[in-house]
Amino acid sequence: MRRTTARVGARKMHAMLNRPEESERHGLGHVARCTVERLMRAMGLHGIRRAKSPRTTRSAPKEQCPADLVKRHFSAFRPNELWACGHHLRTHPVRLGVCGLCH
Repeated sequence: MRRTTARVGARKMHAMLNRPEESERHGLGHVARCTVERLMRAMGLHGIRRAKSPRTTRSAPKEQCPADLVKRHFSAFRPNELWACGHHLRTHPVRLGVCGLCH
């Protein structure tokens, strides 16, 4: 029996053992997946455990968020009262003048 360095889990091992050319070689016909899992567990074999995808945004708990020192208020009391600006402000001409958009 040749020794392999590839780490293969029960799912792929089950698929490999049930290929027609492998079935002819070992002469057992179909091998159940639960049998493959049991034998791999008994032999101490397991596949590579893949890491989960990175979690890029981790929000801080509410207690650790800094206080709003500038008392920002992001809702308008009446139309055209609250305006926002910043370094990403673009102006676009409209029929009644200019419209500013933040993006």
